[in-house]
Amino acid sequence: MRSYARRTRLRTPPIGQGPVADPTGPIGLAVELYLGALGWTDISPFVLYRDSSQLVGISRGRPNETGSITAQTASLQINNRDGRFSPRNQSGPYFGYIGRNTQIRIGRMQNGVRRYRFVGEVPSWPTTWDISGTDVWIDIAPAGQWQRLQQGTQNLGSAMFRAYALKTSPTLNPVAYWPCEDGSTATTLASGLSGGSAMTISGPLTLASNSGFVCSLPLPVLNGATLTGQIPVGGAWTDNVLRFLMQVPSGGEADGSIVARFFTTGTVRQLDMRYNTAFGGELTLLGYDSAGNNLFTSASLVTLGGVGVDGQLLRISMDLRKSGSNVSYQMGTLRPGDVNATVGGAVLSSAVIGPATSVVVNPDGDLASTAIGHISMQPVGDSLFDLSGPLNAWNGEGPFARFGRLLA
Repeated sequence: MRSYARRTRLRTPPIGQGPVADPTGPIGLAVELYLGALGWTDISPFVLYRDSSQLVGISRGRPNETGSITAQTASLQINNRDGRFSPRNQSGPYFGYIGRNTQIRIGRMQNGVRRYRFVGEVPSWPTTWDISGTDVWIDIAPAGQWQRLQQGTQNLGSAMFRAYALKTSPTLNPVAYWPCEDGSTATTLASGLSGGSAMTISGPLTLASNSGFVCSLPLPVLNGATLTGQIPVGGAWTDNVLRFLMQVPSGGEADGSIVARFFTTGTVRQLDMRYNTAFGGELTLLGYDSAGNNLFTSASLVTLGGVGVDGQLLRISMDLRKSGSNVSYQMGTLRPGDVNATVGGAVLSSAVIGPATSVVVNPDGDLASTAIGHISMQPVGDSLFDLSGPLNAWNGEGPFARFGRLLA
């Protein structure tokens, strides 16, 4: 039989005081969480001991000679009086770093060397408190990798979502990203980046209703709704690059509709993309200064081969890019599987780039049957082909190439 438990004892302080590890403990318990940019972080002083049922326990292996292998598990209780282990506590020191499946490892000192007895993931952080509300703790039950292997085939997310989450392109560097793959009962559109803010919905957005893009889970149809996303403050901005997937219905939309808009602190304070019904659907960029004066109106753009945008599955880019002491404004359309994109634009003289502050989709509520998704903002421009493989859902990729890519 390969089943056992490792237990140690920590002294629990009086309520209201910080937890203190027992200095006489003979095994030197170490409990650490992997917190992204913070790396492995020691939380041993927050592990509590109350009675024999609250000891740190580790088990793995078969329960008996005839039983099947079970996942390695652990159980422990941690002090959460200051809320640091609450994933939604924005004032906590670990906000944005802890959540579902946060990595954990537990070890002890042996002959002066720390030996790890358990490595796994914490599935959830359920907070409990006593009737006074002053004693607050979390009972966590992390499990090892075998837990994942026992789950069978699972959806790992769409090709486009994985491309953003794993940053499969070396030039991909979004500061804001909203997949828009949320379920039909969602009230906001969740951020696809850790710690990012959700995109708000104003109006009757029809969620998870367009399945045209093979690279994505079903996307929302606007149905007259307006979507607004805030861009994080800070960082260096060389360019402003807004990208998204879009499918205008084959019958077109209202002439003159504003598809998307973003605001910046640069010379071009507002950049709009306008849809017109001419030529089977065309797109135009319009730039405005801080007083609302029109700085430019670009030439119209369709898709490769002069085909209008109506009914097309497209990845769209609307850009402001630094060009010496000027700013280049441009837009592009790319269909899944195309080897060339359609790009157009011009230069605004004596202009500067400033950080983007917000993104608004369908600001006037004129678009009814258009689907939108995978909205991202980048502070540095790159090729519209940065995600051409995921956009095409890796269609046509050979097995050896796929195997090597997935291993990488």
